[in-house]
Amino acid sequence: MKKAIITAVFFLVIPVLSFPQDMEQVVTMLYEKDITRVKFEEKIIFIKNFNFGIPGGVNWLVGWHGYLENNRSYNTSMVIYIVDVIEREIIFSRQISVSDDILQYVISWQKSLPGISIDVCQVGDFNDNGFDDILQFRDGIPEPRFEIHGYNPLSNGIERFCSIPYLLTRQDDQPPPVEFITYKRMKGFKVLYPTNRWFFYTWNEDRREYVEVEEVNPAYIEETYVNTGEWRNIQPTFPSVLAAPEPEAVVDNSATEITENSDEPNNQQTPFWVWVAIGGGLLLIICVVVIIKRKK
Repeated sequence: MKKAIITAVFFLVIPVLSFPQDMEQVVTMLYEKDITRVKFEEKIIFIKNFNFGIPGGVNWLVGWHGYLENNRSYNTSMVIYIVDVIEREIIFSRQISVSDDILQYVISWQKSLPGISIDVCQVGDFNDNGFDDILQFRDGIPEPRFEIHGYNPLSNGIERFCSIPYLLTRQDDQPPPVEFITYKRMKGFKVLYPTNRWFFYTWNEDRREYVEVEEVNPAYIEETYVNTGEWRNIQPTFPSVLAAPEPEAVVDNSATEITENSDEPNNQQTPFWVWVAIGGGLLLIICVVVIIKRKK
């Protein structure tokens, strides 16, 4: 009987100890522990957990926004964290380089592609390996490039899976220069080169990067995953965030401030069913103890 009681207590305690990390605790801890960003008075404008495949805990993607005194401009950076809120320490931290000057039509390109858009980048499982990666259009010098970054377990770091030049006309009506397609039974994407020709890329697991296959022959495109007819109507989720002097914290790609009453699933408030289970279990234990004492 004692073993039964111990087993019941064990299964009651486990659900309470295993609920998701508290998003607000993570935010508070990052403000406390990431001293460099706090030093420059950067603010968290976005936080959401993704599955980047990084072992050791919940993978958090956090957007920081701050003012750079050296060039008197605002800067946005995305950082992937794994934190231990109990021991109050940062276990893993890697920054992803993103562009600040994101044009509206570039944001609409990203939103037309698979994944979740957070304006400065797109997050999703683009190579169908079960893990999330980060996609973005970079308006760089000497040429703009399409890039995807992801976690490499061999190096325990975030690496660039592709960096491909694309045609940028700088016209608001330019269609997306990247489309995800199935081509000759291979999943991947086609990119519009600066030479105005489309080339197909697919994921190579052995090399852990996207590789060029060939120039695209439209006759062999079996399926396309981009809604090219609707991309012009897609608006940025929070277009003023990058220019805001005091941006609010954003959760799950919406301009809502993190509050104690948030209904987000990652916001650690003990679910009602947990309390019901605890109450029912304790009542059961009390009844069992009373029965045992009466038998004695």
